[in-house]
Amino acid sequence: MNTLKAEKRSMDIKAKKLRREGYVTGNVFGREMKESVPVKMEKAAVDRLLKACHKGSQVMLDIEGEKMNVLIKDVEFNPLKGQVDEIDFQALVSNEKVHSVAEIVLVGHEKDAGGGAVTGRSTVQGISVSIG
Repeated sequence: MNTLKAEKRSMDIKAKKLRREGYVTGNVFGREMKESVPVKMEKAAVDRLLKACHKGSQVMLDIEGEKMNVLIKDVEFNPLKGQVDEIDFQALVSNEKVHSVAEIVLVGHEKDAGGGAVTGRSTVQGISVSIG
């Protein structure tokens, strides 16, 4: 399982400033948590994680030494800047059912007019999955 290091974030510092400093902001929430925990993560670490994991993936979140098993619930991507702005995580509890979205990548091979093979790739989103 992939691990992402995070730090608790002070709400005194605006998210826009943190993004300029190279961080991605986020929140961790869950049924057994009294309140959500605002976090910040290094942009490079988030980019590495998102190459292997997507929305709906289960990851280990290390918040200042405290490890939590979480699900990537939402990823906000800024298309103008080409970067991730925010990630929301849901803390998982054993024997609890959660609803998530699974990303399915369809890869196909077609022949083009010249007889060569063309590889197509598309992503289907919106399939609901129950975990637990």
